[in-house]
Amino acid sequence: MDYAALSATLIARVRGTMSQEHLSRRLGYASNVLYLWERQRRLPTVGTFFRMADLRRRAVRDGLVRFVGPGATANGLARSGSPAAVPLLLHWMSGDQSSVELARLSGFDRTTLSRWLKGKTEPRLPDFLELLDKATLRLLDFVALFVDPGELAMTREAYAASKNRQRLAYELPWSHAVLHALELAAYRALPRHRPAVLAEHLGLSIAEVEAQLAQLFAAHVIEKQGGLWREARMLSVDTRSDFALNRELKQHWAAVAAERLGRHEPHHQSLFSYNVFPIARAEFARLRELHLDYYQRVRQIVAAATGADHVVVMNVQLCALDEAPR
Repeated sequence: MDYAALSATLIARVRGTMSQEHLSRRLGYASNVLYLWERQRRLPTVGTFFRMADLRRRAVRDGLVRFVGPGATANGLARSGSPAAVPLLLHWMSGDQSSVELARLSGFDRTTLSRWLKGKTEPRLPDFLELLDKATLRLLDFVALFVDPGELAMTREAYAASKNRQRLAYELPWSHAVLHALELAAYRALPRHRPAVLAEHLGLSIAEVEAQLAQLFAAHVIEKQGGLWREARMLSVDTRSDFALNRELKQHWAAVAAERLGRHEPHHQSLFSYNVFPIARAEFARLRELHLDYYQRVRQIVAAATGADHVVVMNVQLCALDEAPR
C-alpha cells in the first residue's frame, strides 16, 4: 500500500468541491498548502487531517467512536475534541504491546513511536495510516469514515475482498475458521495441501473443510501458492454493521463453544467459566467497560502475533438476566 498516495487521495476527497486556496485559508495557512498535500510534496499530521475533515463537516469524533467501538477509548474520544483524539487512538492501536514489539510490527523505530505515544510529536497522516494498518488490520474501516473504499482505485480490490469475507462470515461462519487454519504452523510446514491437517485442528470432517475452501476460493479470498492455500490479503472484517446477522453469528459461535464444552476433559487447556452474582448498576457499567477493553486488547494481541498452533474461538458473555426482549 502506498500510504502517501492514499493520504493525498483522502485529502482531495474530503476537500470535495471547496477550492484548495479557500480550505488552506480556513485551516490558517497563508499559502496554498492543500495543493502541496494533494501532490504529496508535503503531507499533514493526522490531527490536521482530522481538523480539515471537521471543517468539511465530517463528524470525525462520532466516526472515531464508532470505529474504535465501545470501551474506555471510545468514551474518551466521545469527550475529547479532534486534537486530543490522536494520542487516544495511538494508545488504542498499540494496546499492551511493548515498544520493541510495536517497532517490529510496524517498522517504525522505538524513539519515534515513543514520542508519538507520549504526545511529544504527532505522526503524519501516511505514517498514521501505516501504523494503523499493521497494528490493527483495519485500514479499510478507517478509510470508510471519510470515503467509500470501493470508490478508490488503490483500495477497491481489497475492499471487495473484505466485503466477500464479511458475506462469508454471515452465510458460512466456519469459512473463517478454515481461513485462519491456513495460518497454522502445522499446515504451512506441509509440502502440499492436506485437508486432513485442517480438519484435525478444527474438529471438522475433511469434506466440510474442502467445501469451505471451495467457497473461499470462489469469493477470491484465498489462492494456491506452492501447493498450499494462502489468504490472498490479510484483512480484518467488521461484522457489526448488521445487528441481526451479527447476533446470528454470535449465536453460532456460542453454540460451537457449548458443543466443545461437551467434549471438555480435565487435561484440556481450554477454559469454560461462569459466575452468577448480584451487582449494582454502577458496578455493572464498570464490568461492561472492562469486558469491552479486554476484548479490544485480545484483538490487538492477535493482530501482532506471529505464528499459530491453534484456531481459537473466544466467547465472552456479560448478561444481565433481567434484560427482556422488547
